[in-house]
Amino acid sequence: MKRLLRASLPASVALLLGLLIGGGTMVLRAGTLPEAVDSDPVLAQSGGKDRILKWLIGSGNSRDFLRADWLDTILLQFFRKEEAQALVQRDLLRGDGLLANALTQAFQILRVGSQTAREQVVELAREGRCRLWTSLSGSSRALGAIRDYLLTLPSGYPAALFALEAWEHDDRDAFPSSVMETAMRSLLLPPKKPEGLEANWEAGTRLGPLIGEGGGALLLLTTFPKKEATFYDTVWQLAWQGMVEDPPLVKEYRDRVLSCSTSRRWLVQTLQSSLDSMEGDRFLRHYFALDFLHPTPVGRAKWLWEALVGPRAGGGLLPLAKKKLATLLLSDDRYADFLLWHLTRPAEAAAQATREALTHALRREEGVVRKALQTIWEGQTELAGRLEESPWWTLCEVTRGKSAADLRRSCSRGELDRTSLLAVGGVIASLLERSDSAWSSLFLNKEEGTAQGSPFFLSVFPTLVQIAPECALAWIDTLLHNDQEAFVAFGRWISSRPQARVTVQEYAPWLQGAGDQMRQALEKNSPILGEEAQLFVEAFSQWTSETGWERVLHRLQREIGVAEKLREIFLGSWRANPEEFWRGYGGLAYLPGAKSACERAADTLVTFGGSENALRAIAGWDYAVGDACGRVWDVLWESSPDRERLLQAVLHSDGLSDLNSVLVMATKNALERPGARTLAEKIARSLGKTADLLQILAEDPTTTREILAGCLSDPSFRESWEKSVFLVAKFGDQSPVVAQWILSRKEALDGWKNAFAIALKDHPLFLRAVVVRMARAKGGELTWAFEMRKLEEAIMMAVLTDRLLWEDLIEDKTGGIASYVRKNVSIP
Repeated sequence: MKRLLRASLPASVALLLGLLIGGGTMVLRAGTLPEAVDSDPVLAQSGGKDRILKWLIGSGNSRDFLRADWLDTILLQFFRKEEAQALVQRDLLRGDGLLANALTQAFQILRVGSQTAREQVVELAREGRCRLWTSLSGSSRALGAIRDYLLTLPSGYPAALFALEAWEHDDRDAFPSSVMETAMRSLLLPPKKPEGLEANWEAGTRLGPLIGEGGGALLLLTTFPKKEATFYDTVWQLAWQGMVEDPPLVKEYRDRVLSCSTSRRWLVQTLQSSLDSMEGDRFLRHYFALDFLHPTPVGRAKWLWEALVGPRAGGGLLPLAKKKLATLLLSDDRYADFLLWHLTRPAEAAAQATREALTHALRREEGVVRKALQTIWEGQTELAGRLEESPWWTLCEVTRGKSAADLRRSCSRGELDRTSLLAVGGVIASLLERSDSAWSSLFLNKEEGTAQGSPFFLSVFPTLVQIAPECALAWIDTLLHNDQEAFVAFGRWISSRPQARVTVQEYAPWLQGAGDQMRQALEKNSPILGEEAQLFVEAFSQWTSETGWERVLHRLQREIGVAEKLREIFLGSWRANPEEFWRGYGGLAYLPGAKSACERAADTLVTFGGSENALRAIAGWDYAVGDACGRVWDVLWESSPDRERLLQAVLHSDGLSDLNSVLVMATKNALERPGARTLAEKIARSLGKTADLLQILAEDPTTTREILAGCLSDPSFRESWEKSVFLVAKFGDQSPVVAQWILSRKEALDGWKNAFAIALKDHPLFLRAVVVRMARAKGGELTWAFEMRKLEEAIMMAVLTDRLLWEDLIEDKTGGIASYVRKNVSIP
């Protein structure tokens, strides 16, 4: 890496590679930060005793004290105490299936068979002891399985187990049966209390991965009060005490809490592991661009090449460079930053300036639009489809309802005036401006990964250099600093033109002077260029129209393709293992620097019809999706028009309507309030009805509505009944019925979509919960699986193309948490 730092880098790049996270010298009293972290919705995702210690241990290295083997020491000490077996037994009896699995694995490490290991766990649960406990408490290798359990268990899991236990034993503090039955259905289990130890463990095992997601019954379970100590909480409390009582550990905690980044590490690990894939090999071959005519890289790639293998040339060294890069990515932040920097921009200077010049010309220059309509389609079979599917095509009056072929014919017949042409140009410009894939398709053959000369761009490039000084300046800087081959080729060409009056000796100073004049004109916002600057524009335009186009195309292809092929590395890895992506997304979602990425992902879900698809899944009795969408019901309740629309539909439904079941259940719940039943019985007697109220609700819809009408005149009863309607939809069995009604009413469906979008914005993890559970729905339908893969890939790409996120991860390795702490947490 020394060679990389000794290279002559631009100031901005040198600064980028030298960035370090500060904050290590801050003085912080023990206990000050954790309390603030616990109460902060952003920091709570990575803080709060057990959470923050897991965060630090997971990102520790051999130089740190707070790492996995430190937790092993805490575990070994605790397992030798008498209370350890009792705590583990109580958790097992409560239904901690994840702990049962971890213990089974630990016993297997002690060289017993899987059946014997499970029998030991059952014996421990029933008798409070087992014959292998002593061996387990003395084996750090076996306890590794218990350590993994502690590091991966969600913080809300123990509380959810207490909720399940209370329901199973008919505890008076238990949640209503409708809530618990919905939770069981969400776990794809029968809606009944688990019977037997293995059934309890099965429910607990399924519960673990879903804790904290969505906003329905499963999330509610995590709020249940814990009535006694648990194994999980006790070990983390001991670990916390051990840390705060040890000065070196406290110092390390203070230093690392402001600079730890598991999200960035996860992304770099994904990049490293993917280098051996086909996408990784393609990326490196494209990035270094080595062949017989170009044995050494140019530009930024040259700096990295020399840092890895020195100034030696030849494609035979590529495997060595790849191997060294894979090793250094995790050990030296500068290498990861060097590559990830490409994701912070669509391309480097020349390509980006050219892109901006083209989109500007398409909106202002009638001739450029005519050429686009004539030749941009050549070799671009997918471009017309992308345009017609883009939102800009529908929004434009000239293109709406027409095909690209219709516009080509209209243009060739002279039927489009200047206004219409510029409107079409604006649509094309919007696509090229916002879609990296569409832009790069002008220069790259994606299937072959080779350069592809677009006739359209070849014809307009000289014009772009002439009308956009920023574009001309970018190419001057590229020739001077980033493309030695093009610099030499252009120098030979212009020095051979007597009319240019530029000799070989004067070439470099002349090019530098042209750049200075161009900068002066831009600073003054003057349309008049200096003599050297004007000569460069004319000469460079002519050169690119003749022999120089291949050099320009080569430069554009190298700059544009890097970011796209780098994204393909991540995308290929995540496609193969979507669960890995969603686990990582859970960490990204609450990073301050990932706000725009999460918003883009949410917009993608909405664009793909996620809100309506989720509603259809709920209407199809998919309780897992229904539970994940619990937050949407909260938003609907807060919206007066949506709330009133549903309440009136339920209230005025007849006895044969599907909504009748919602009315009956909501009324039953309301009658459980003190005084409500007395009021209803009084109204029933006045109607001459002496039967039990529950019997009337079940058998007599007409009388039920008469009684309800009388009760609703009481404000307290009305408030209780209205809330009950939404709770029945959110936690009860009737959400499919309500979903079916919403689907049948346009106004209600619009309200649902709006509430869905708000819930996505307010709760980033809601997106993960909905997509993951929707992907599990209709498991046997190939079409559904294909659609869900497309949706997941679109969300992955939304994250990969959010440049603000990558900039933040490079500049502040924590993704904004360190700077957020400094701004929002009082540090004495």
